[in-house]
Amino acid sequence: MRLGVLDVGSNTVHLQIVDTSPGARPNPTFNYKEELKLTQYISEDNLVSDEGIEKLRSCIKRAIEQSASVQTQELLPFATSALREASNGEEIINSINKAVLKSFSNYFGSLLLQLVLSIALYLSDFKLISL
Repeated sequence: MRLGVLDVGSNTVHLQIVDTSPGARPNPTFNYKEELKLTQYISEDNLVSDEGIEKLRSCIKRAIEQSASVQTQELLPFATSALREASNGEEIINSINKAVLKSFSNYFGSLLLQLVLSIALYLSDFKLISL
C-alpha cells in the first residue's frame, strides 16, 4: 500500500509517501515540501488572512497533485497548531475539506498519525522537532 502523510504546519506543507505492507518496514518513496510560513498571515486577532488562506489552498492542492502523480492509495492529512488554533481555523479546514480534500483531520493528537509521520520522517532522514 502506498500511504501519504500530509503535514500542514506553521512553516511548511510537507508530504511524505511511504510504501507499506503488513509486517514490513515502511519504505519512503517520495517526499514533497513547500515553504508556506503560515504564521506571517495570522493577524493580531488570530485570524488567517484571505491571502494566507489562498496560499494555503494552493500549497495543499500542489501537494495533492504530487501525491496523485505517484499513485498514493491513502492520504492522511492533518493540521498543526498554527492552523488549528487560528480563530478562523475550523472554517478554513472545513472549506478545504469541501474544495480540496475528502477528510482533512484538524487534530494533531492522533497517535496513529504521530507514529506514521515519525516513522516516515525517520526513515527519510528528516528531523522532527516535537510531536
